[in-house]
Amino acid sequence: MIVDPSAIFRNLTTRDSARLETLPRDQGIYALHDHTGAIRYGPYDPFARLCASRPLVFLGEISYSVYLLQWFVWIGWKHVIARLPVFSGHPYLMISCAAASLIVVSIGSYYAFEKPARSLLRRRLDPFASRAPQSVAA
Repeated sequence: MIVDPSAIFRNLTTRDSARLETLPRDQGIYALHDHTGAIRYGPYDPFARLCASRPLVFLGEISYSVYLLQWFVWIGWKHVIARLPVFSGHPYLMISCAAASLIVVSIGSYYAFEKPARSLLRRRLDPFASRAPQSVAA
């Protein structure tokens, strides 16, 4: 499918605007902010729907862990595990196993470090969290 950017832009600029809360969250869409802060959105296409799929969204969430750990996993595979006789003469098998182990290690890192750190920072840095009304015991 060929995407025509001018047709998408024309669609975005001629549609009525909508608030962010009213946009569909389960489909990929093209969006454009207008001067009032509202968002004009166009229909989704198969590529946008693919990008909004659960596996790719999850890969986007763990991407920072993938970025941080990829060098260590690759060096470990290249210098330690690749010397096993099972991988000799099979570079594609080694690369596939290294990629799979990178995803597994990144998922572990995401849930063990990144997600807890993110929630801790949100609680500490949220300016409205300290102003929340306290419940008064009777």
